[in-house]
Amino acid sequence: MILNSGTGKEAVQAKQATEERIKSGSPAPTPPPKRLPLDQIILIPEVFQPRSGGSQAYRSEAHVNTLARSLTNARAANPNARTAPVLVFWVGDAWACLDGHHRLEALRQNARRGTVKGGTVAVEVFEGTVADAMREATRRNSQDKLTMTAQDKSERAWQLLLTKAGTHRQIAEDTGVTERTLTRMAKVIRDHGATPEKLEMVQGLRWWQAKKLDAGAEDQDVDARAAKVQRKAEVYGKVMKDDHPDLVAEVLMHLDPEKAKAVARRLALLLTKLDPYGDDIGLPEFPPDEVAEGEQPDF
Repeated sequence: MILNSGTGKEAVQAKQATEERIKSGSPAPTPPPKRLPLDQIILIPEVFQPRSGGSQAYRSEAHVNTLARSLTNARAANPNARTAPVLVFWVGDAWACLDGHHRLEALRQNARRGTVKGGTVAVEVFEGTVADAMREATRRNSQDKLTMTAQDKSERAWQLLLTKAGTHRQIAEDTGVTERTLTRMAKVIRDHGATPEKLEMVQGLRWWQAKKLDAGAEDQDVDARAAKVQRKAEVYGKVMKDDHPDLVAEVLMHLDPEKAKAVARRLALLLTKLDPYGDDIGLPEFPPDEVAEGEQPDF
């Protein structure tokens, strides 16, 4: 959909391609636009979308559907209702979305369905280097309505480090990953990427895979658990992606009341833990499940 499912190597290649695209392209139009047609904003998720696929995919689609419904309700209540601007960045021949991927997709979804009039969206222009744009996209997405998971933050920090998009402190501030974890990432790159061939191998790994290079038995257990969770999430997500949390809870109670109670206790515990994937990351925020009907969301 609109998630980043790439490895560090793909992020490095996409960043280099974007830099070359800017170099061979034309300067950004002046004055900067305040609105753009929906079909004139491109997506480069490998570079500018910090969230990964897998377990996030069904949440991403559900989030878009919720935003689309909320937009329709808001416009019905107030024809002059407007959404917050989408953050865009000039890449030499087009405007790329930095922040507002789900907002943009919701608007496009409504335009295809004909539920709203108008095919433009308000935009805010970001100026700087590709590395600056990557970090800004990460910073804003870390605060967005659809939370980046702990694993998303680790993977994004890994990509930013491999693409040399900032210092350890900058990447830590943008992703929420601690400098201690970034130091560990840098050690893996240094110890296992000493030659161009070895570096290419390291870049081809996601962080949960790369840290196995230095992992002990305990870390490998954590990684195996994370991989199992990822596989199960992809299966369950396809089934439950459109279901309201109340319905999911009732189905669990119907299937096995004792297991449902155990799940509830485990969820309460997970919501107060730091990072279920073993990295040193602060407690994530958990947004409301949906926007009240008829209320214009801040997105």
